[in-house]
Amino acid sequence: MNRNEIGSEKISERQIKFDRFFLYEYNSCNLVKNLKKLHNDKKLKIFIGSWNMNGRNSIKDLCSAFTTQLSHNPDIIVLSSQETKYCKNQEYLESLQGIIGASYCLKEKKQLGMITAMIFLKKELIGFASIIEVHCCLLNKLKFFKTKGAISLALMVFHTSFLFVTSHLSAHEKNIKTRISELEHIFKNLEFSRSLPLKQSFKDKVQQFDYIFLFGDLNFRTEEPVEMVCHRIMRTHFNTYEKLDLKTDQLLILMDTNENLKDYEEAPVTFPPTYKFHLKSPKNNLLRNDRAPSYTDRILFKSKKLHLTFDGNLSNSTCNLAKCYLYDSIRKISSSDHKPIFSIYEANLKSITY
Repeated sequence: MNRNEIGSEKISERQIKFDRFFLYEYNSCNLVKNLKKLHNDKKLKIFIGSWNMNGRNSIKDLCSAFTTQLSHNPDIIVLSSQETKYCKNQEYLESLQGIIGASYCLKEKKQLGMITAMIFLKKELIGFASIIEVHCCLLNKLKFFKTKGAISLALMVFHTSFLFVTSHLSAHEKNIKTRISELEHIFKNLEFSRSLPLKQSFKDKVQQFDYIFLFGDLNFRTEEPVEMVCHRIMRTHFNTYEKLDLKTDQLLILMDTNENLKDYEEAPVTFPPTYKFHLKSPKNNLLRNDRAPSYTDRILFKSKKLHLTFDGNLSNSTCNLAKCYLYDSIRKISSSDHKPIFSIYEANLKSITY
């Protein structure tokens, strides 16, 4: 790994950012010529993984949890965690690179209290990626706790803009209004510098981006008696093909009614609830019966419709930027009261003209 990518004491962060931005602009001028060589299908594959680790696991465990799923060979890897155990910086970096592999470069990492976020890019994409802008939003009333909040990461690859927002919202079924308010606060207070070549005319800063991904422990619950939920789980055969009926899920209800969420999509949920599991049960495979099992851990996405052309000519055809073709949990993980979740997307690239 290039030592500048993980931070160097001899080179200032400002100089590193300048060098990256200069490299991005230089390569952009040659993008049309080089793009077909790198990605003939005009798509990028994006992997997103998230896990509430219950304070029992380190960053090394986070990366290890998704090892099998990363065999899909994504171009961009975004990993996030909540309630993360502290890990020394050097151990952190060595563990990440060793698990993810030499074909990827750690482009950005950020920690806000017990929330972490990181982005890896394939090495051949580094020259076509901008610097990454980071914004943190703390939600705890008592600021020294730093357990609830959000980390937002913004970048451009091939002149297509991405916004990844990972968050840990307030717990408990009754606090649905609090969670809505927290999401509004996160998006309203997004602040990025002008380093990224984004349009600044949008009042809603989220609308600047071609892709928006919202994920993490969003903590929305099932509004249904515990006994009914557990009974339904016991008689459900979970697979990756059959969409579940989640009509009592707080988040899905809000996605139909709430102004801030109604444009977001979620791939069909086909896996069991991800929370809350008995830590002391054999293989951690029993949901607790003192509260309704819920899908607290989620991945949502939103995308624009864009013209696709790479030869300098505009095309009349349009298609959605993002398509999710795998969305699942990892059942075998037993070291937390949450199960990790992941999704894999195909992303169409924005048209480029010169």
